[in-house]
Amino acid sequence: MRNEALYRQWKILHMIYSYSNRGVSKSELAREFSVTRKTISRDITNLSASGFPIYEELDEARGNQLFYYMDGDYKIPQIRFSADEFASLLLMLKLSYPLESYFNGLFQDTFSKIMAQTPVEYREFALKLSAIVLPETMNLIPYTPENSNNISLIMENIINCRKISFKYDSIYSQKEKSHTVSPLALKFFNNNFYLAAHSAKYGQVLIFAVNRISDLKPTDKIQDHVKFNPEEFFNAGFGINAGDKFTVKLKFSKQIAQYISERRWHENQKIALCKDGSIILTLQAKSLPEMTKFVLSFRDNVKVLEPEILITEVKQTIKKVAELYEDSNVT
Repeated sequence: MRNEALYRQWKILHMIYSYSNRGVSKSELAREFSVTRKTISRDITNLSASGFPIYEELDEARGNQLFYYMDGDYKIPQIRFSADEFASLLLMLKLSYPLESYFNGLFQDTFSKIMAQTPVEYREFALKLSAIVLPETMNLIPYTPENSNNISLIMENIINCRKISFKYDSIYSQKEKSHTVSPLALKFFNNNFYLAAHSAKYGQVLIFAVNRISDLKPTDKIQDHVKFNPEEFFNAGFGINAGDKFTVKLKFSKQIAQYISERRWHENQKIALCKDGSIILTLQAKSLPEMTKFVLSFRDNVKVLEPEILITEVKQTIKKVAELYEDSNVT
C-alpha cells in the first residue's frame, strides 16, 4: 500500500496548492480519494513532516469544517537544467521515439513545455542536436488510442494496488482469453511494452504484450499479496517470456567475437575467449523460442554447445526453413 499512499499524498499536495486561496476541506479530500478523514490527517502530517508548508483552519462560515491551506509565499519549485542536463534530456527524448507508439505526442508536449522555459540559445542548440541524433524507427508498434489508454490504466492501477481485467489475444494459443490479474510492473523490450501480472487463477506471474490487450478495465479488488521483485524477475534469464531457467552456451566465430563481447546481452552473461579467437557466451535463458530466434539471427557465425534441447530446436527450424525453398525457382 506504500505506493498508493505516496501517489495520493502527491495529488493532495497539488490539490491544496491549486486551491490555496479558498482552501480544501478534510471532508472534500476524503471524498475525492475515497478514504477516511483519519487517513487524510495522516497524509497531511506526512506532507508537513516532509517540509511542505501546509496549515489548517476551522471555518465557522462553512459549517465549522477543517480546511487546509498552503503558505501564500510558497511556490512549488520550477525545474531548471544546466546545458549538459538539457542536452542529456534532449537525447533521451529523441531516442524515446519508439515509446511514442503508446503516448501519442506526450513526450513532445513535455519537451515543448520545457523549451518554453529555456533560454533562446538552448533552443537553437536543441534544434541542431535534434537534426543529428536519430532514433530507432524499425519494428515499431503503431500508435492506437487503446494502447495509450492501456498504459495509463496499468500504471495507475499498479500505483493504486488494484486488479485489472482484460481480454488477451495470445500469439501462441491463437485464442482470446479473459484475465483478471494484479498488475505488478511494466517492461519495455524490443520496442514494445510487456506487463508482468499475478494471476490468482494460474497461481503465478504471467507476461502480457500490452498491444495485444483489449477491453481493459480497472476493478475495485485489491491486488494479491505476492512477493515480487521486478528486476530479479525480468533479469532471471534472457528473453521476456516467463519460464523455467536453463543454461545456454554459444560459440561465436572469430569474425563477430568483438561484436559479441563488447555488448551486454544479459546481466548474468559470461564470456570466455578461445585460442582460435572465437568466444563462448554463457547465460541463463527462460524461453526456448526467443533463444532460438537469437541464435538464428547470427546465421553461420554461432554454434550452440548446450543445452541439447536448443540444439535440436535450431536444427529443426533450419530444416523447416530449407523446406520452404525446396520448390523455389531461385538458384
